[in-house]
Amino acid sequence: MPLKQDLAASTMRLIVRDPPIEVPGPEDIVIDHAAGIAFVASQLRVSAPGKLLAAKDMPGGSIFALDLIGEPLAKRMLVDQASLGVPFHPHGCSLFTDKSGERRLMVISHRAEADHVVEIFDVVGEAFDTVGLRHVRTIGDTEHLISPNDLVALDGGVSPNPRFFRHGNLPSYSAARMPCSMST
Repeated sequence: MPLKQDLAASTMRLIVRDPPIEVPGPEDIVIDHAAGIAFVASQLRVSAPGKLLAAKDMPGGSIFALDLIGEPLAKRMLVDQASLGVPFHPHGCSLFTDKSGERRLMVISHRAEADHVVEIFDVVGEAFDTVGLRHVRTIGDTEHLISPNDLVALDGGVSPNPRFFRHGNLPSYSAARMPCSMST
């Protein structure tokens, strides 16, 4: 049964609390419990008339922070395509916190039809007013990043969860672990 356009998750809006805070095209949300912040990967995939956009027609995406502690709820854009200087179309994201409390946000980005990467950011700041993302590096792997949907940040690496594999139908936990230590 085909998925109707108006029911596709990527066409939805995230509206939280009253008064509402709207984030267009939420793809994934990860919560930093210690800081009381939600990071939202946002990619607008629909035009004003409500039609799904072709990948080449989508505007660049963004990462927003939502303040989960303050009243009223607030949002801030932390990074977007203009600030990165490269095509940025975020999808899944994952937050890793090491033993010392340093945090790293990893985000799947679909740069083009067959060009998928993981963008890695250090999370700086301890509260909503001071939080920011510092781009560390980009990981590209055409062998394993075929059509990634989500990922899991691990100590010293990241494991993508592709929708499709080049060779067979492997379970997501068999995906290759891609290195990305906190020291780089």
